[in-house]
Amino acid sequence: MTGEGEQTLRQRRAAATALNIETQAVALALEHGLDNVTVEMICAASSVSARTFFNYFGTKDNAILGNFVPEIDESKAREFIASNNPDILGEVIGIVKVPDHLVDHQELEFNRMKLLIENPVLMAKQRERYAIVPKKVEQILFLRLRRDAPSQETEEQTRDVAALASELIALAFRYTLTQTIRNGPQLANVPMPADAVALLKSVMTRLSA
Repeated sequence: MTGEGEQTLRQRRAAATALNIETQAVALALEHGLDNVTVEMICAASSVSARTFFNYFGTKDNAILGNFVPEIDESKAREFIASNNPDILGEVIGIVKVPDHLVDHQELEFNRMKLLIENPVLMAKQRERYAIVPKKVEQILFLRLRRDAPSQETEEQTRDVAALASELIALAFRYTLTQTIRNGPQLANVPMPADAVALLKSVMTRLSA
């Protein structure tokens, strides 16, 4: 039976291996172009066997996109639905788990986003992987908004508001990331979801003034 400490060490090693493969795959694609990079090149740069590579990622595109898929923090989601905080936009962003890479490995995320912007097919794959999150945010927003909705507002109208808000948040985040890449920022300033919400609030205030 494996002890908890040993299992944790194994998990750390696995995470380090995956991170190394991702980093090398992204760097190679930036240097040589996505179409010119092979699995063999990634394995050589990462000092891993082909078997190890396929155990972790399966394909070159998966290595570049990474293993992380956003998730909803169910505990925070329940707190959000029950909350009376009037800053709904500011609060709802907290229910989405932010990837460690976005915080701890910003150069990798910066380079990955640059690749995605340069390769629409790759961007489409990433959006497909992430698509479940806006839908979940929409449903959670609906539950919160429906709780305090005016008596004359129908469920369909509340769902429309929740759907639009969810799409606007996702759009603001993509826009913020895209502008960051195009402007060549300091890596320490890679935007977070909260930055996108702040931008969205600013735009809404400006347009409604």
